[in-house]
Amino acid sequence: MRVNPFLFFVIYIDKFDEICYAISGKEQEMNKFLEQIFDFLAQFEWRELSWDEFCREYRSPERTPREIIRSGYFLGCYEPALLLYERAREQNIPARFVEMISRKHGEEDIWAHCFIKLKFNGKWVIVDPTQREILEQYPADYIFFSEGPCRWTSFNEFHEAQKRFIGRGRSGE
Repeated sequence: MRVNPFLFFVIYIDKFDEICYAISGKEQEMNKFLEQIFDFLAQFEWRELSWDEFCREYRSPERTPREIIRSGYFLGCYEPALLLYERAREQNIPARFVEMISRKHGEEDIWAHCFIKLKFNGKWVIVDPTQREILEQYPADYIFFSEGPCRWTSFNEFHEAQKRFIGRGRSGE
């Protein structure tokens, strides 16, 4: 029995189109989800506080997602990242909360940033909720610090953990 190669090709193309359509649909779902969350995050204002107020309020256990939404403002990158992370989990989208530290830090002045990794269609996508953008990769000048979201009792506790982390890195250099 001979198989008609043309028939095989037509069936293959139909299946390929079906797979591409399914992938396209998943990408549209991802884009729609991110567009909605980015629009939501854009409504918040950024609040600047004195250093003492910032250390007391930022990353405080009282700044829950519900409290952040109620307040209408962000104090730092952790907060929009936390809202995206929690929303993804509510939608059953696999999510990872990633905190990174810039390699360009000083002894006391440590630059850190939060990213969220979301899994769509079997592929992890890096999202910077603060800048409201999708990244191909993490910024080259950042190193992994922790996968959270970590619950700190204060910014000072978080800052001390960062300094210990950086100190470990220096002792191994």
